[in-house]
Amino acid sequence: MSANKYSKDQAREELEIELANIYTDAIKNGEEINSKLCLKLADKEGLTKIEIEGKEIGSIEIIGADVTEPACAIVTFKGFEFTIDNDLHITDMVAVGEKRELPSMDMTAPTIEEIIQDTEFAKLTIKAKDNIGITGYYYNTSNQIDLKSIKWNDVEITDELVMKIENLEFDTTYYFWVIDESGNISSENNAKTTKLQKDKWQVLVEKAGLNPNDYDDFNSVLNNNSALASIFNSSDAIEYLKISNIIILPAALNNSNFRLWIYNNYNLTQPIIENSNEILNAMKATSQYAVIACSGQYKSFYNGKAFVLGFSTDGVPGGTYYPTKFLSGDFNWYVGGASFDDRWYYKETNGLAYKVNKFASSVSINGVWGSSYEWGNTMYVALFKI
Repeated sequence: MSANKYSKDQAREELEIELANIYTDAIKNGEEINSKLCLKLADKEGLTKIEIEGKEIGSIEIIGADVTEPACAIVTFKGFEFTIDNDLHITDMVAVGEKRELPSMDMTAPTIEEIIQDTEFAKLTIKAKDNIGITGYYYNTSNQIDLKSIKWNDVEITDELVMKIENLEFDTTYYFWVIDESGNISSENNAKTTKLQKDKWQVLVEKAGLNPNDYDDFNSVLNNNSALASIFNSSDAIEYLKISNIIILPAALNNSNFRLWIYNNYNLTQPIIENSNEILNAMKATSQYAVIACSGQYKSFYNGKAFVLGFSTDGVPGGTYYPTKFLSGDFNWYVGGASFDDRWYYKETNGLAYKVNKFASSVSINGVWGSSYEWGNTMYVALFKI
């Protein structure tokens, strides 16, 4: 083979200039950008052959209608064979006569398999697949865009993409696409969409006048006494706390700092809790809830901080009164004076026949007034341990 009078760099530089001019003119004229535009090189000095998808096209012929969107063009220019993609970029070049492997035509579009929302932050994870390799992704809040004119977010080529996207906006619908090495784009009809929703704890924090971005997760809120004070001093936050009991309340009641805080701030929290069936029911559904049985002649039921939901007895054979006193220590409250008729009404073992709904530093009974026969009766106290 005779020596080439053009160097590799010279030939490449000159062809890149020609392609750039063609690209600019096509944009101005509203033409579709793909490798068919390489036909405009036909009258350039040094051009000897143009192939599109492996088919040689005469330098002055118009491309056939059967080639609708070619994957690449092979241009023989000044002694070199150049591979040019649909964006008119040179992707490969060899000297004429050197062995080269023509790229195969790939028409299989990549697919987005799954979009996973992080439950705490405004971010998503995209999972996508392709048969030859994904090279980029794109997302937008609108699907009315020209995917051939956008700037793709480049990724290292992979046939299985897992990409985390952060700093998104809540309550917003996003559309996602991926592109592969051959320029195939995930179908617009199958473009994955998702509406990024706030997690319930973030809504709760906002209703309390706080910024969710100031906290790593819900536990960081529950461990922050200032944040808890803001929540319990906000009627909007409390109402939301009640209606969100499936997720938020169990997490809160299982947090030791939250339990201690509502105990220490009982003047604020007790009126809220005792008037909320949602919170009381959530307490009963936790492992902190217990129904403790004890004979009426003994004094101590539970020697620890608790929220007492109620008490009941299995009945008393005689006597006029059955006074029960819960020694509350710091809070100094008691319940007593249940009449004989009421006692039979309260003959239950669930500890909830007589509603108490008060905090206590300890729970005790002062014994049964009356004959020793009454001491054999069992008292049941339902409580939520702090």
